[in-house]
Amino acid sequence: GRVTFSWNEAENVEKYRVELSTADGEVRVYVLNGSATSQSFGSLDAGKTYYFRARAHQASGAGNSAWSEVVEFTVPTATEVVSDAFADFFAEEGEDDFWFEFEKALGGRSK
Repeated sequence: GRVTFSWNEAENVEKYRVELSTADGEVRVYVLNGSATSQSFGSLDAGKTYYFRARAHQASGAGNSAWSEVVEFTVPTATEVVSDAFADFFAEEGEDDFWFEFEKALGGRSK
């Protein structure tokens, strides 16, 4: 599980504060210099839902921006990734009989 978020550069920014959190209270906080416009997060748990938000801290004590909208995402499991990849392939190839057998092997995940 790895994800990278990016944002538009704001004016007069000394630093950005970005947070990645989970519903169970785990929070990762990063403070980045004002020239940063992205942050990568790794070691994310498959199947777990995460929340991301950011805000700018203006230079010379001018204040802070409001927090960005919260972005919610769930890290796919390996089964979902493989299943989705095969679904795309077989939708193009039209091999419905093979897809039916593959889907049964994965526990019934639909196209």
